Amino acid sequence: MPEMSTALDDVDTAFLRAWTDQRATTSCGLWQDATDLGAAHTAKFARLADLAGVRSGARVLDVGCGSGGLLEYLAVRRDAVAVGVDRSARYCRDAASRSGVIDVECADYRDYAPAERFDAVVCAQLLEHTTRYSEARAGRHLERYRDFFQRLHDWTRRGAKLALEVLAMPDIRWSTPSPAQQRLIEGVGGHRCFVRPSDLGASCLGLWQPTHSVLLRDDAVRTHREWLRRLTGQREELHRRWGHDLVTGYERVLRHELDALHSGTAAVALLGFRRIDPR
Repeated sequence: MPEMSTALDDVDTAFLRAWTDQRATTSCGLWQDATDLGAAHTAKFARLADLAGVRSGARVLDVGCGSGGLLEYLAVRRDAVAVGVDRSARYCRDAASRSGVIDVECADYRDYAPAERFDAVVCAQLLEHTTRYSEARAGRHLERYRDFFQRLHDWTRRGAKLALEVLAMPDIRWSTPSPAQQRLIEGVGGHRCFVRPSDLGASCLGLWQPTHSVLLRDDAVRTHREWLRRLTGQREELHRRWGHDLVTGYERVLRHELDALHSGTAAVALLGFRRIDPR
């Protein structure tokens, strides 16, 4: 079983809150009706919940729940039975303290074995961490994705829905990336492997039916710019509290990602799926 990427993953959530929002959310916001990061992230949580068909009383699993902002939204704003799984003990402690959250299990999702099935699943920017570019070039990333979709199928009830958010390189040819794609790979390759959405469609055949797909570039650009504004505006204090390497590592990755998003090399994809039920 391959290791999931770890370079900048398991850090003090107080550091993340210093330049993201109070929920330490490190995924894309939706800005159409939002004026700040917190509202933008809440709008994105709402979109994921809608794509997953979350209703009052539904059992919902957040795979790679991080510090629990989406879990709290599902529990408090959607009256769902919100359950999370994440491999970081630090994040799990934060998530378990959120209002309304029922249960958080500290485990790699590949070792997770829920006692009861779920009505819906949400997952924000986890798949990028399940494989590496060397595996994608060799075609082995499809095995990782297929395993992911199979597990979610096994964990859910008939009629379940799934909502995914992924960092995407829609046009990449893994064997011959463009110069811009190669710069992104070299800039963040040790941290996460961007996803080609068509690979997900191929990997979920017979398990999940795609129902929704949209690429978000403007929202992702604005989110990254706001993160960088907040991070660089207090760089000295962040260096003092958490060290030069961590702060500059995050700034480097964010700048590489922003360049790729702005140029159109990358995007954030929001994807919806419906479980394919056996007859």
